[in-house]
Amino acid sequence: MSASSVKEGTLIVDLIDSLRKALAWRLYLTRKLSNADKAWKKADEDFRKGFEIYPPSDKAKDAKKKERLAHPPTTDP
Repeated sequence: MSASSVKEGTLIVDLIDSLRKALAWRLYLTRKLSNADKAWKKADEDFRKGFEIYPPSDKAKDAKKKERLAHPPTTDP
């Protein structure tokens, strides 16, 4: 038997449509943290890349809607 410990960081950015009071877009980044300096540099790069696809295209919006319909949220009794 063996065990290991991994440090991990997560950044979630939600953009909210204030008129509809609904989630407009989400950026979700998860990164293993082994070297703090490198991790921040890589996280910054990923953050910038994530915003390159904002605002999402109509095609991307339709794909996300289909994904949500295929996997609706579950409610606990």
